[in-house]
Amino acid sequence: MLETWLINQWDRVRNSLWFIPTFGLVISLFAAVLMLNVDATVRAERLPSISWATTTASAAMATMTTLAGSLVGVTGVVFSITMLTLAQTSSMYGSRLLRSFLNHNIAQVTLATFLGTSLYCFTILWAIRGDEDLGTFVPHLSVGVGLIGGMLSFVVFISFINHVAEAIQATNVVRSVAHDLSDAIDRLFPEEIGHSREDHQDASDEDAVSSGSTIRSTKEGYLQAIDGETLLHLARKEDLIIQLRCRPGDFLIKGMPIAAASATADADEINKEINQCFLVGSRRTPRQDVECAILELVEVAVRALSPGINDPQTAIACLNYLGASMAKLAQREFPDPCRRDKDGNIRVIAFPLRFPSAFSSAFEEIRRHAKTSFSVTVHLIRVIGVLAHQVRRTQDREAVLQFLNVIEREATDCPHDIDDKTEILVLVNHVRQTLDCESSSAELAS
Repeated sequence: MLETWLINQWDRVRNSLWFIPTFGLVISLFAAVLMLNVDATVRAERLPSISWATTTASAAMATMTTLAGSLVGVTGVVFSITMLTLAQTSSMYGSRLLRSFLNHNIAQVTLATFLGTSLYCFTILWAIRGDEDLGTFVPHLSVGVGLIGGMLSFVVFISFINHVAEAIQATNVVRSVAHDLSDAIDRLFPEEIGHSREDHQDASDEDAVSSGSTIRSTKEGYLQAIDGETLLHLARKEDLIIQLRCRPGDFLIKGMPIAAASATADADEINKEINQCFLVGSRRTPRQDVECAILELVEVAVRALSPGINDPQTAIACLNYLGASMAKLAQREFPDPCRRDKDGNIRVIAFPLRFPSAFSSAFEEIRRHAKTSFSVTVHLIRVIGVLAHQVRRTQDREAVLQFLNVIEREATDCPHDIDDKTEILVLVNHVRQTLDCESSSAELAS
């Protein structure tokens, strides 16, 4: 439970603007105290070898005052640029794409650098004493480190400006979300397809669960993660079979059924413990939810196809990355929904994502909005044609064929001329032939 909770909290923290800047402030404060102690011990003015690094109290105060003030001013500029970029990203690509932008730590690192260097300079400035009656103390080395920090801050600022200029470009936004999707597939479906395997589940297990108690949600929000290890341990300890009725990405409502458990003496306590294994938040995350990243790409494509934006090339870029991800997913082995304990007994029956569902999420909405865009429709069929070479399971091919049938039926109703409709139908038939050839090859290989 703790590990899953920590991972979920880490995803939440790293997508915030406060964590890295706060960490930078703490580090800069420790660095200032450390350098002041070094200066008090070394006394650079007494060492001829580093006499070039010494300065006067007035010069040190002027330097630190100017540097700290300028850095605070530039920090405001960085903050303004960050907010403007977030607003533009939200309006152009959708608010859910803010997660992808915040995952790039350059904005947080820039804020941390400027705020941390400013705090360091203010701390050093507070320690400088130029009054002979109170004792003169000029932290020469600390002032030098502050100057170096100031120069590095402006280098980071230049990198930040370059990052912002690249991050808001449509191709880079699409690629960033596509990388998140690819990582989620690699993390959740790490195994390549080998020998075909069917999910084995004893009907008696389902009967035992159906005759037991229904587990209802005590929380409200998006299911972000399920702690499978704790759930399996609970089922083994209480000698239960737990069947899940939701998966990460679903929206939970208080009182809705989320699982079923075989008969138990203390149903209320089991209900409470199972609910603790469900981590709920205000938004979807791709940690255990592949469809989260899929729908983010779909949202970019649908917005690009809207009459107000009318950017088919961005929609085509989304289709390219969605096709690549679906091809990868088609080659992966989907985990057995039955989770067993060390004795081989079924303890948890999951509600897993399957390829047809992911395929529908990736292309169905884009197909609806691309009816009036011939170029996007044609590219969609071509992407499906490439994907047709990758599908291996019978149910996956059926999902692709059903999708092609819908495109074919709609081709006659779309406002395309006769040549465009003919090209669409020819492409659809070509993809069907590819699926038939791949199916025949798979049967011969088996």
